Amino acid sequence: MNKILLIIQREYLTRVRKKSFIVMIFLLPILILVMGFIIGLIAKSSNQINDDNIVKVIDKSGVFAGKFHNIPHLKFESTNKSPGELKEEAKKMNTFQLCRSGRFF
Repeated sequence: MNKILLIIQREYLTRVRKKSFIVMIFLLPILILVMGFIIGLIAKSSNQINDDNIVKVIDKSGVFAGKFHNIPHLKFESTNKSPGELKEEAKKMNTFQLCRSGRFF
């Protein structure tokens, strides 16, 4: 039993004395904090990006009239404009979200 403890102690000390072990003792907590900070920044900026999204619903058939309900940060608007007109409008506003129903072909 004494020999096993001696081997365990030797293995532990050889690993702890390595330069990589000592560096990682200090580096790993710093990396975890930095990653948490970065995730927080991404979450904050994604909330600002997603403030008010407007989805134009082209529904010439009338099947989906009143079926879409607004939720926070997402607003549905029915329109009879053509997809081409909406694409041009979206390019000007730097956004594009489109739902189609009915026949366009």
